[in-house]
Amino acid sequence: MEAFVYAVEPFALAETALADARRLSDGESYLDALRRAGESVGLADQAYVLARQQKAILTRRVARCIKELEGLLDIARSKGARDQAPEEYEGLSERARAVESLAASGDLPGAYDQGIRLKPELLALEMRFR
Repeated sequence: MEAFVYAVEPFALAETALADARRLSDGESYLDALRRAGESVGLADQAYVLARQQKAILTRRVARCIKELEGLLDIARSKGARDQAPEEYEGLSERARAVESLAASGDLPGAYDQGIRLKPELLALEMRFR
């Protein structure tokens, strides 16, 4: 059901067209119902294609974000953040691992959202130890 996550509007249009087709068939407008059902299939196909594209884009963004988080953690560690602020460093490191776990479990939108929120905090930590 990737279309529901990555192509919300086209998926909703396909669902609406299908509901219209059912309503028309209940009202015995069978020809109109068939036409609307055909539109629903076309819209669902478009939603599927768009969802695959959006998922591929988000997959690359999440991978890039994870690499950036790892790089910032490495820089902060090399500047002494792990020794001078161990609790903060470990907390941020744990959150970075949680981003990786979300991505591995398939929650790409959640991973990206959490990664983007974490990045400024890691930047701030890294800047403090320059």
